[in-house]
Amino acid sequence: MVKKKVQGLLSVFLSDCMCSVYHLVNLKVESFLSVYHLVNLKVQSLLSVYHLVNLKVESLLSVYHLVNLKVESLLSVYHLVNLKVESLLFVYHLVNLEAQSLFSVYHLVNLEVQCLLSVYHLVNLEAQSLFSVYHLVNLEVQCLLSVYHLVNLKVESLFSVYHLVNLEVQCLLSVYHLVNLKVESLLSVYHLVIYGKYGGTQTRLL
Repeated sequence: MVKKKVQGLLSVFLSDCMCSVYHLVNLKVESFLSVYHLVNLKVQSLLSVYHLVNLKVESLLSVYHLVNLKVESLLSVYHLVNLKVESLLFVYHLVNLEAQSLFSVYHLVNLEVQCLLSVYHLVNLEAQSLFSVYHLVNLEVQCLLSVYHLVNLKVESLFSVYHLVNLEVQCLLSVYHLVNLKVESLLSVYHLVIYGKYGGTQTRLL
């Protein structure tokens, strides 16, 4: 009787422990789902940046594909967590059947919790990599804006050179007109001289 009562108490205690572990695993799953929704928000922000930067479509598409791969990896981690939950439920049923292996199952549960913590750290690293990709895209946009401003300055300098060349051409045309006037004045003087020389002689003969 005492052995049965002890076994009953151990089974109740073990069931309570496993229920608490199950609730902890559910909380972990909810935290992973919140991280997944945050990653989806980051993907939407990256898509908005993609629409703003028309000149870097190919690079943003490659970044978009990388983000999709990251989301798929997070989904695979989520499915692995579900498999871990199912394995914990299986362990719970085994513990109900084998009450004498309580300490060994306890160590296995500790190992499972450490595995879940390692998976959680991996998800955090994935989120940090997504933030780094977002910052790289922001730097790319800033570089494009700087290149755009440099091109604008280049165009303005070309327009200033064009206006200077126009002024130079106008100066040359004015010099050309002055030279023409000078030549015309010299020709008029030449005609006057010719007329004075030969026209005066004819007058004296008459």
